[in-house]
Amino acid sequence: MEAQQDALVSAIRAIIAPRDVARERILALLQQAGNDPNKAVDLYFQSEATNGAAELKVNDVEGSDEEDGDDMVWAETPALPRKALAIEDDVEWPPKAEELSGLLGGEVQRDVILDLLRRTDNNLQKAVEVYFSENGADAEFDEGSDDEDEAATAAKTPLPPTPKSSAAENGTTRPPPSPLSPAGSSRTVSPLSGAVKTPQMPAESSAAMPQIPSALTSIESHQLTPLVSPTAKDTRTTEETNFAANEKAQTEEELNGPGTYEVVMSSSNFRWQIGNVFGRAVVQQVQPGGPAALAGIQKSDVLLSFRETVLNEENCAAVVQQLSKERVLVPSALRFRRASDSHTSQQSTLKSNGVPSTVPTASPPRDGDGDIVMTSADGEAAAKTPVQPKYGLQVLCQAVESMQDAVAGPSAVEFKVLVDLLLNSEFSLDRAVNTFLTEDRIVSDFRGVIGFDWDPEQPISTVMGANKPYAASIPAGPLGLTVENILERTIVVDIKSGGAAERANVKRSSWLVGLNGERVTHLTHKETLRLIETASRPLQLQLVIVPPDEYKALRRQLSMNIRQQKTERPIPEQDRMSFRVFQLKIHQGVLSFPKLVTKALFQYLSTEEYHPPTVDPQYPNPLERLLPANEAWDAALLENIETMEEERAGEMCAERRFLLNLFASIHDYDDKGESTVIRTIQFLGWLAVRAARMQQYVESKEPDSNVDDRSCRRHRYELLLAVVLHVLESLSIIENHATWDVMVNALKMLILSLPDEDVDKLLVPMFARLSVSSSPTARIVPVALLSMVYPDVRGDVRVQLRGMLDRMCNDDNPLVRRAVTSVIGDLAAAGGSSVASWTVQLLEKSTADSHDIVRIFAVKGCITLATTLRRLLLEDENKSQEEADQALRLLYCQMVPMVNTYTSDSSWQVRLETARTLPAFCRAFGAEYTDVFVDHFVSMVGDPTVEVRRACAEGSFLLGEALRDIAQDSNLSAADKSSKANGEASELAVGAQIKFVRSILPATYALSTDVSVAVRLSLAQSVGRSLQFIGSNYYDELVPIFTQFLDESQDPTVRASLLEEMARYCDISSDSVTAMIFPAIQALRTSIQWRVRVKFVHCVAAWAERDDGAPLPGDFADACLELLGDAVHEVRAVYAFSPRSTGGSRVC
Repeated sequence: MEAQQDALVSAIRAIIAPRDVARERILALLQQAGNDPNKAVDLYFQSEATNGAAELKVNDVEGSDEEDGDDMVWAETPALPRKALAIEDDVEWPPKAEELSGLLGGEVQRDVILDLLRRTDNNLQKAVEVYFSENGADAEFDEGSDDEDEAATAAKTPLPPTPKSSAAENGTTRPPPSPLSPAGSSRTVSPLSGAVKTPQMPAESSAAMPQIPSALTSIESHQLTPLVSPTAKDTRTTEETNFAANEKAQTEEELNGPGTYEVVMSSSNFRWQIGNVFGRAVVQQVQPGGPAALAGIQKSDVLLSFRETVLNEENCAAVVQQLSKERVLVPSALRFRRASDSHTSQQSTLKSNGVPSTVPTASPPRDGDGDIVMTSADGEAAAKTPVQPKYGLQVLCQAVESMQDAVAGPSAVEFKVLVDLLLNSEFSLDRAVNTFLTEDRIVSDFRGVIGFDWDPEQPISTVMGANKPYAASIPAGPLGLTVENILERTIVVDIKSGGAAERANVKRSSWLVGLNGERVTHLTHKETLRLIETASRPLQLQLVIVPPDEYKALRRQLSMNIRQQKTERPIPEQDRMSFRVFQLKIHQGVLSFPKLVTKALFQYLSTEEYHPPTVDPQYPNPLERLLPANEAWDAALLENIETMEEERAGEMCAERRFLLNLFASIHDYDDKGESTVIRTIQFLGWLAVRAARMQQYVESKEPDSNVDDRSCRRHRYELLLAVVLHVLESLSIIENHATWDVMVNALKMLILSLPDEDVDKLLVPMFARLSVSSSPTARIVPVALLSMVYPDVRGDVRVQLRGMLDRMCNDDNPLVRRAVTSVIGDLAAAGGSSVASWTVQLLEKSTADSHDIVRIFAVKGCITLATTLRRLLLEDENKSQEEADQALRLLYCQMVPMVNTYTSDSSWQVRLETARTLPAFCRAFGAEYTDVFVDHFVSMVGDPTVEVRRACAEGSFLLGEALRDIAQDSNLSAADKSSKANGEASELAVGAQIKFVRSILPATYALSTDVSVAVRLSLAQSVGRSLQFIGSNYYDELVPIFTQFLDESQDPTVRASLLEEMARYCDISSDSVTAMIFPAIQALRTSIQWRVRVKFVHCVAAWAERDDGAPLPGDFADACLELLGDAVHEVRAVYAFSPRSTGGSRVC
């Protein structure tokens, strides 16, 4: 008990500050407050205020500690107690002077207070601002002196607002004191009792206070509304009354008046202190060199708005608390007002607490000050004064030109490379240039690989040292050398002593460029090895020695373009599962977009329209409605670059500011911003298409532009396209299926709009970067787009792209390997017959993959590839019909064994996919291989997995239908070649029926007694449907399976399903079949199960829907009419809603 009392006494003493308060008094206060220390403190201050001797101490809890404690030491000394200030009675002391003295701490001399009131016309708010601006400007950080830090902290401690006296509130004037009264001779200025508040404990700092998000929310989670005017966004006031209009005009004047400026902070750690003074947020400390200082923020600047929230007395505390955190949500737009310098010259000799006060002139913003534009009072002078670009394409134009001068000169580096460097360095030119000039920086690019321009017929001194190839002949047997794949160059790295290569005088570091008189530089390394294995002996090799310098450069390029799993940095989970990276990139994009584009994006997001990217050329570009025509847009863009309207106006446009706030708070939405991101990607895709066409428009319009002119403006749309691609590329790491699909579709749409040289310049380097990414979703992007890019590139780039896909077939992530498998058919169609054998090799790798999901896609890919190869080889004009058939037969001989592995795969899911696609295999490979696939079907009917057996039961009819269609196609092709088509047609059709009746259906007899009802039901439906292409002369061979299904022991649903299909497709000319189905259908009507009686109605309806128009038996019609009196409602309802059961058909 004694220890608890001691702790309470110590805590209360720490709060009330004086150490000479007796322990007995504190215990008495505790007893009076019921052992509540907070109430005890309140009682103490009330008693002190009543006695006129209360001393107020305020602790500075505003501000934020930085993550780098070594960079700055914050002043956290406790505030000193205020001493009473004696005021002589011979000078008039108005009530507002007393109140202002309390606000300023009670230590300011009275002549200073009176002068402040005189200068501000008794406006207490302006007086406080002027005082802090004049007396706080000289304060600087001095980490070497603790005394100065304490003094500075005491001077910068914010005071709580002191309420006005009742007389002041009522508009009356306090009568002057009598000279004889004690108050008239000596007056003590002290805070009123009502202003005394319990100071916060150290644990109750701003970091521990509860957040108040409602006061800071600027964008609600509902439908966006279009802008009306910038002021309408800043002031949400009504205009029904004159008072609201005046208040709106006053707010706009305060926000945009002289001395105001705006800052867009991209760093979440501001490194400053800001406090609440009389309902105003005033900057109290700014760390030199910190983000706030670099942005041009100075001490005593007053914050006017924060992220579209205009500060007032109600939300000021919440905003200050938000800005005092260690981390602030960025990007954030802040608007400040800097105190006017008009009073500085007049009051330069004023002294506060005995120290002269001067206000230094604010220096103009520098290039590194961040996104800050000061508002000038003189509009004409500002229009003539040159300004630095802050927003729009003019920022990129100026930055890219500076970077071109800093590196190898104009036109030496592509614009896309410079834009990527600039955006990755967050618009820092120094960092961008240093990154470019770094020798060991990794730049993945499939272009310019050593040897890409080597030509034996035209040797150049700079290519392979102008070395000419030398020949080497190796007879049958081992080669006696070791080769290595270095970016698809087959390089000799070792030679066996005494081997055939040594005897042939093969040298190390030699590149194999020819084999048996044919060049192999257009082949990948694995294609070259396959050619060596199948080539005839002796081998006639052609090799060229790679010089040492170029060999080292080739090795260095290898490390750039090949994924190094041991050294790669994994993508953080937060970046993969959220839109954090996209937030940063779209923030840079919004700052770089032209004003017209930002307005178009705002209008697009303000509507409910969805325009997903599509490769359909007939689909109109929705940006045609939001952006002007080509000529008007180009003129407006050039004018914006020249005039820099936003920079001269002193602030960004309202749409740009809205978009920055929208994307900054994107994770506050219920769907975590997914819908907004998807619609933004849609807009970016259409914008990229429009920018690509505008670049072509400019090039056609300005073909004779002066080369010496700054080329950045001529390539303004190329810069815009580079920014859009940079933002889209950032989405590749996000593991979100919806956004990933939209991003890939946007890139596909862009590829169709780009000329070949732009595809090579913009997309090939992106493919190289993404192929070595540690994110599997990023590595899938080039795989998904490769079939569209491959026809547009030439030379060695094609070899590098095929090598990239070879490497991804061995990727450690099965999703990447699955993506490669899914595009094999598209690659064959894009590459033509020259890549046919290469695609078959890719399929072989996928078939032998260890993961079943890859093998499932290999089954689908095999069908697509077989169909594509047949079309490519038969349509190849460079090959005769005989050569095409022979080449196709060789490829099919490699692919058919893959189907054998699918049917016997260890994974039931692979076997299930194979059973479902056997009819498609027959159609893809043609009539020559149907027997093989029928045999596979027969073997899979007895599979131990129920799902596979059910797929076989369903596929029996589809397989028979495929055999019939193949026979018909063969008949048509035979009719084109000879006149004996009729005989061959009948033979092929009869052969297809015989194969189905005597091979496929007998294999399914065992399924008619399967333990699974689902298997029997599927088989019954397939057998009934197959009657439509089986002649009646084969019905006798179907009697056993019909008897099995129509047995009374069979499930009624299975029996009824077969009868329904037989009633629809059977040939009524067969007496044996009609004798079987008529009694069976009649038996359904008399069943005790009402669901079976419903099946009877379905069978009658199927008979009525026959294509041959056979008359409906009279017994069926009479039985249906009897069902109208059935006791079960469902039976009567089925007949009532099946009018064709008796109507619309003749009754016999």
